[in-house]
Amino acid sequence: MISKDLLREIAVKCELETIGNLLLTCKDFNTKIDNKFFWINKLIKDFKFNLTENNLSYKNYYVKINKTIKNIEFIDKNTIITRLNLEDFFKLKELDETIIDIMLNTENKCINTISKILDLVDEIGEIQNKKSITIYLYKSIFPRCVKHLNYKSFWIKVSDKLISIKSFLPDLYHEKIEFYKNLTL
Repeated sequence: MISKDLLREIAVKCELETIGNLLLTCKDFNTKIDNKFFWINKLIKDFKFNLTENNLSYKNYYVKINKTIKNIEFIDKNTIITRLNLEDFFKLKELDETIIDIMLNTENKCINTISKILDLVDEIGEIQNKKSITIYLYKSIFPRCVKHLNYKSFWIKVSDKLISIKSFLPDLYHEKIEFYKNLTL
């Protein structure tokens, strides 16, 4: 019989569907795998995230995150946005905040996300959508990214893209962008 530790180590590397099949294979596997500690380790391994308090069990929370990420076509476990259009943007806005934090956990992901959102702002003609996207960027995405950013390299990479915002949201630009920009000085 396979030891509990070895079985857990193998299972934590498997996809959710494979784990489900393992659990259906044998009742002994259920007692060895399907517990709080296994699902905590799976959350940390797959999403670099440890849930401290939640109404859901760790297993159900893992399943929820996994399902959400698989259901949104422009998101995978390693990249936040590979392409972005208006429809995808509104999907992003509907995501659980914890999932957004998981997806914005490095400077490169933050810069890529902000750049893609700013590209979308430039491409959209309708001013209301431009405003909606920009406000979401500064109220939701920027604050989550601040802890990961090396400000000088960030502003070098995105400063040209921020200039267009001045024309349709000058107050937000001066209030928010100037604040973040001054952090680099």
